[in-house]
Amino acid sequence: MIRKITLITTFVLSFLILNLNQIFAQCPGCVNNPSCTITPAAPTICPLDTLPPGVANQPYDEDISIYLPANFDDVGSGYNVDLTQIDILSISGMPFGMNWQTSASPSNIFYPTSNPPASEHGCAKMCGTPLTPGNYTITINVLAHVNVTSLGGLSQTSNSSFSLQLTILPASSSNSSFSINNPIGCAPLTTTFASTNPSNGNTHYSYLWNFGNGNLSNLENPPAQTYNTAGIYPVSLQTTIDTLGYYLSSITLNTSTGCDDWPFSNPDYYFNLLQGGTTLYTAPYIDNTNAPVTFSFSPILLQNQTYTIDVYDWDSGLAGGDDYCGNITFNGNTAGTFNSQSGNVNVTYTITHPLIQLNAIDTITVYASPNISAYTYSPNDTVCSIDSIQLEINSPNGATYQWYQDTTALLFATNTTYFAHQTGNYWVEITNANGCRTNSAIQHLTFFPVPPKPTFWRFGDTLQTSLTGYNLQWYFNNA
Repeated sequence: MIRKITLITTFVLSFLILNLNQIFAQCPGCVNNPSCTITPAAPTICPLDTLPPGVANQPYDEDISIYLPANFDDVGSGYNVDLTQIDILSISGMPFGMNWQTSASPSNIFYPTSNPPASEHGCAKMCGTPLTPGNYTITINVLAHVNVTSLGGLSQTSNSSFSLQLTILPASSSNSSFSINNPIGCAPLTTTFASTNPSNGNTHYSYLWNFGNGNLSNLENPPAQTYNTAGIYPVSLQTTIDTLGYYLSSITLNTSTGCDDWPFSNPDYYFNLLQGGTTLYTAPYIDNTNAPVTFSFSPILLQNQTYTIDVYDWDSGLAGGDDYCGNITFNGNTAGTFNSQSGNVNVTYTITHPLIQLNAIDTITVYASPNISAYTYSPNDTVCSIDSIQLEINSPNGATYQWYQDTTALLFATNTTYFAHQTGNYWVEITNANGCRTNSAIQHLTFFPVPPKPTFWRFGDTLQTSLTGYNLQWYFNNA
């Protein structure tokens, strides 16, 4: 008996993945690279076996070149073989939203010996938009056809299944104030957040997060949040930047007793703003107007110092100069509107402290994972090897199913029921329409071998058998 040709194991992992084409694949236009070869000749792909990672909810498009030498020496068996045909049978475990299409579409059958060297090169494109992040195990099942030259062209076929890991990374979302890593996914969904207005250590920045799940945080970089229940969660961030200082923005002289030009005219009020003994600003006088008067000026930046407002009645240099009406003092870094009475003057002044306040809101979308309402077996978990055990899963929101025996995906086992015939651990992976996955519990099934058919003979008036180690039941005329 010829040993299985190992070209399948050396090649299929790469080649098959590339050629897997879902029934409604829409990834045309792959471009092959004629320089994709290997010495000594053997089936291979370029790149070899690592597919670039994708990002959830972002388009993915990747071309793979395939090298299928029509004739080569198989390293595993030592035979010289002709690789006449490779059929792609099925694929499971791909992310929702992804498709495949090969240069052999729609049959997905390659014939390397048909017209070499052109027929020794092919390609495949993987494209689409994966819905949910995660590590996906893609299981590919193929049928390889080879002829062994040294054995008179003996034909041989072999079924194999292979796995490839594909990583779909979490998507990110950003707005004017913060970014979210992994904003869409399956419950339980863990996300991280980062402010896009960093403080860089400035203590005058403050943050207030509301994650929509009942949790708040005032940290610039808050802890990761987990959303255990399906739903849409609003996430908000209020960023307050307190770096603009304090400004004297308004002064109103309410009253000034005994400081006027009576009986000649109404007073002409103005003020000087002083810090220490230095005059920082002198306001234009307001002509011939009784109090109350409000002065107009551009906001004046203040420091954390004591300031004085001196009020005067302008006399245009007559009668010995301007009349001094009185003063008030205040601290420059105390925001608000204040009224101050000092001597004969009553002044209302306003110190503003502008804050930059940025508000943004975004959403987290959490999909429900498939739920399992029942997982049953019938008639029992232990039977004879000539019987079968029916496994059945009931998942109200399941869309696709893949049964496994131990760690191996079972070929064509993609329904809610599966009939097992071998001892092993059985479980099913369920995927719903949002790409969320759930694994069932593991059910161990045992198949006992059927006892050998007994033989017996007559010894005198006694029937005898040599079969031992079993419980025996004799029958006469079926009774």
